[in-house]
Amino acid sequence: MQNILRVPEDTFATPEVSSQSQSKSESSESKENEVIANQEFVQLLKRLGLESHYPRKMGMGDFRTICKISLQDSQPSQDTELPFYFLQKLLTVDYRVRYLTCWEDSNPKLAALPKTTTKKHQYSDTFEQFFDDLEEATPERASRDGRVHYMDLQMAIFHCADDFLRQTLATKLAFCQLAVPLLLPNPSTSRIEFLLYALSQIQRSWKEVEKSGKQAPTKSYSNKLIFQAQTPIVSFIRIGSSASSSKSRLLNPLLSKRKHDTFFHRNCRGSTRERLLMEGMVEIAWYCPGGSPDDTFERCVAFCNLHEIAAELMVSGYPMELLDGDASYLPLCWVGAIFDSLIERLGDKRVFVLSVLGIQSTGKSTLLNAMFGLQFNVSAGRCTRGAFMQLIPVNKIQNGDLQKVTTAHLEGLVRETSDAIEKEVEKYFTEENDRGILVQWKSSSALKLKELKEALLDETQKKCENFIELQKEQRKLDTRKLQYEDELLRRSRELAVSLKGKSLSERELEDNFTLVWNQWIAEVSRDARPQERVDIDAEIEDILVEHFKEPGIHARIRSYPKGRGFSIDPEKHIMKKKHYVLFQGFRSISNTDAINFQHITDNIIACVKTNIAKKEEEKRDYSRNFIHEVLNEVQKGVDSVPSNAECTFNREYSIDLSLYLCRMAAGRFKAMHEAFQKANDPVVYLSSKREDFFQCFQISCQGATSVTTFVVFLCHKIEPALCSAVYERTAKDIAEDMQGKFPDFRGSRANLELCILKYLAEEENFEYFKQYLTSPKQFCETYIETCVRNYCLDGNRRLGMFLDSSLDILCQKILSAVSKSTQIVKDRKYREDKVSLWLDEFCRELSEVINLPRSDLKGIEHQEVTDIEFLSRAMTEALAALKDTLVNELADADLSWFPRQPHTILAEHFSRCWAQCPFCGAVCTNTMWNHDGDHQLVFHRPQALLGCTWWECSSGMENDTHEMNIDICSSLVASDYTFRVGGGRWIPYKRYRDAGPPYSTWNILPDTSMQAYWKWFVSHFRTQLEDLYNGKFQGKGEIPEAWQRISKQEALTELDKCSPCPQKGRTTRFSQIKTALAEALPKINLQYDALMPRGNYSFQFFTNFRK
Repeated sequence: MQNILRVPEDTFATPEVSSQSQSKSESSESKENEVIANQEFVQLLKRLGLESHYPRKMGMGDFRTICKISLQDSQPSQDTELPFYFLQKLLTVDYRVRYLTCWEDSNPKLAALPKTTTKKHQYSDTFEQFFDDLEEATPERASRDGRVHYMDLQMAIFHCADDFLRQTLATKLAFCQLAVPLLLPNPSTSRIEFLLYALSQIQRSWKEVEKSGKQAPTKSYSNKLIFQAQTPIVSFIRIGSSASSSKSRLLNPLLSKRKHDTFFHRNCRGSTRERLLMEGMVEIAWYCPGGSPDDTFERCVAFCNLHEIAAELMVSGYPMELLDGDASYLPLCWVGAIFDSLIERLGDKRVFVLSVLGIQSTGKSTLLNAMFGLQFNVSAGRCTRGAFMQLIPVNKIQNGDLQKVTTAHLEGLVRETSDAIEKEVEKYFTEENDRGILVQWKSSSALKLKELKEALLDETQKKCENFIELQKEQRKLDTRKLQYEDELLRRSRELAVSLKGKSLSERELEDNFTLVWNQWIAEVSRDARPQERVDIDAEIEDILVEHFKEPGIHARIRSYPKGRGFSIDPEKHIMKKKHYVLFQGFRSISNTDAINFQHITDNIIACVKTNIAKKEEEKRDYSRNFIHEVLNEVQKGVDSVPSNAECTFNREYSIDLSLYLCRMAAGRFKAMHEAFQKANDPVVYLSSKREDFFQCFQISCQGATSVTTFVVFLCHKIEPALCSAVYERTAKDIAEDMQGKFPDFRGSRANLELCILKYLAEEENFEYFKQYLTSPKQFCETYIETCVRNYCLDGNRRLGMFLDSSLDILCQKILSAVSKSTQIVKDRKYREDKVSLWLDEFCRELSEVINLPRSDLKGIEHQEVTDIEFLSRAMTEALAALKDTLVNELADADLSWFPRQPHTILAEHFSRCWAQCPFCGAVCTNTMWNHDGDHQLVFHRPQALLGCTWWECSSGMENDTHEMNIDICSSLVASDYTFRVGGGRWIPYKRYRDAGPPYSTWNILPDTSMQAYWKWFVSHFRTQLEDLYNGKFQGKGEIPEAWQRISKQEALTELDKCSPCPQKGRTTRFSQIKTALAEALPKINLQYDALMPRGNYSFQFFTNFRK
């Protein structure tokens, strides 16, 4: 017998002698590379003598070992013996394994330990009494150093056990009626493992009887593998961080009324105050009814305990239910607690929220899973109900490290996503029920995906290269400016030190500073290379002359008046083509051509203005390339006219439009150049900051009494940033408020257009209608701006109230930043650079409130401010005074003071495709600008709105009848009529795409329905339309009598019925859901620049809605 006995130390000190360790699989070898990051976990493993068994190196040979401990009932005397005692007691299916405690031989109370036995079916009173006696004999140890928590022991063994041993441990624990681990967080990587294999041999027996008045049949299950049983799961999760009650203690009476506890809890014997390995772990246990009347549940039920699990699951990438889709219930406390816990774990980071909303079974979950690697459930039928959210980290952006972007580099970044999308597409075309029909679109879909990928890569590469070059130049300039600033601040402090102790008046300080300042500026001027001044007007003239090479172009450029606008003159700017011969001069182009040419012109001007605005925003210096970009934009617009069109732009158009755009751009380029010179010329830049340098010098001279000057300087920096933030916040608040209160702005652009049509009908002003029909985008923007101005400037001081509210909120956040910064400095008493630390924290707290660069405060970071509490009080008083000053200034503010107008924000919200039907002028209803596929809309309009007339053709003769065409496009495309563009060939309406762009880019489905609104409009404004287009509503253009009987009210009533809003019942219900979400999501910062990471990571929430 002595030859086969081994002591525990031998078992665990030399794992290489065990049979399991002698034959390792490839998977176990790979586990040796895991990095142990949790140092507390490392210490626990060393304390238990398990460090050589981690990770997952302990096998069945370590479990089934006979030794002297196996033959006698004893307690471990040291922590390294605990694992072996645990395995031995579990081997014999002893549920008292849960109450293992390490005893020391020197403990005098052990001798008096009572010996008791437990009988079968003995009640827990006797069981607990035994441990009451046991506890009396045990010295109380509150700290982890005094006693290892039982669950830490159990979970440490699970982390060290291989898959086979885990399965045996789980089976034995379940046989002992103890809870079993279900989800196991890795303490080194924080990843969560689902222990399905470990549970695969657990068996249970139970009987199910429905509790009803009738004799119900009994279903018996004998030794059924529990992982194959379909059982309801009840999860117990703590909401919030309160630890007032134990979840496990609440669960136990449901599972075992007369036996020991199933879930270990803090009141169990042997529990300690601290535990290490329970965070994020989920335990599972089963209630198995016996078929008796006093069963708590009628069927087998699984109970899961989430130790503070929800936030950890989200961090690990698991989706969480945000909204119960069946009950339309949003647990605000629960969601709020999750967000609070996420903030505790990850910090209060910015997040980007991406949501997808749509009808059932349209592939929303599949789309998100493919694009972002998420884990929303997908299946052939409906599987997602309500709203789910998932949190994923964004890739860390290493600013400055990337010096060159190649196509290969970008392809590597997107390869995983693109491969996943291709697999999903392949799966869709392979497994869809209608795959036989869909196969014809498979190749075109693959081609479009490839083209989209290439276009995105190309565009991204260009943007990255442009951004990198811009960053390089800016970094050089910033470095040079900082060098000058540092040098001047150093000299400023040296001068202050030389004057310290002298009683100087402010005038004497000013004189001393001025004397040295002039010397500094002279040195900088000598050393700095003079910046080149560019004659922008001369460069524009040279480039235009070289580009057009036109006689007399010099004179035309110099004589072009400032401030002149641009409008198309058909006789001057349009030429017609016929039989491949160009006919110069105007010969009555069609209204369709006129609209198309105007649209192209508007688009050219808008693109040029957008490009200039972008350069201004980037604070770039002028470059002659900017002029070439303007000319290229004009040429691109001219080239967009279809080659088979009967009319096109001539050279005069290109010259006149280029002159207008270059003259308009010249003023903005000059301002850009001047601003850049001022910001980057050392002398100009330093001169603009002279007052700042003097105040820093003044504070340095005053020393410890400089708090007041320090505060004045800081508030001087805060003021412009605060003003800018007030305007920015107010603009957003006004836009959001109007979206909530104005029916016009509540829905999509289709809803806005209906409101505009109602407005036009109520005004009955034909000039307004004409503007809307010819330039719908501009009219829409003007309409929004008018609504905003009327709302804000209606005499009720509404604009002032918005500004005051924004100011109050922002000032409160600044005061909060003062308080938090002060507290942090007080908590770090050991820091000597208290002012610098205070400024660091203050700017960090305000990083999402106002734009206050920390670099602007370098001049005061070394000041001798020792009383931080006094600084806090002084800042509070100064901010109150600053707020009063701003309140008075803002009282006179109007919308022209806003850098970004509220109506611009609203207009951007409704911006989408503005393409107009070439036949009737109605606007495309697609919600995406530059969208794929054809343009389309629901309701077309009478072609008379654009002046279309009927022509007679007989015996080779063509004659314009001047009879207005009151038919709509969608009815004509089903007819046998023909049309022509300009003076070209006649084309059947059924083959309207043969006319080429823009006709070929529209999908016009046959439909005879026409809105009553346009019937009323044609009847009501008959005379004005006839005068405008020199036509008559007679003959084939006779207005039906039924149209003339339509009243304005009837037309408006029909518009209400055509509203794009869904059914009221669904709308109300969904609005309630939306409101509930709005109450829960403020904990997430939903700012536009949320994707910019702070620190190493930022995060994204993906919410998946189904309406």
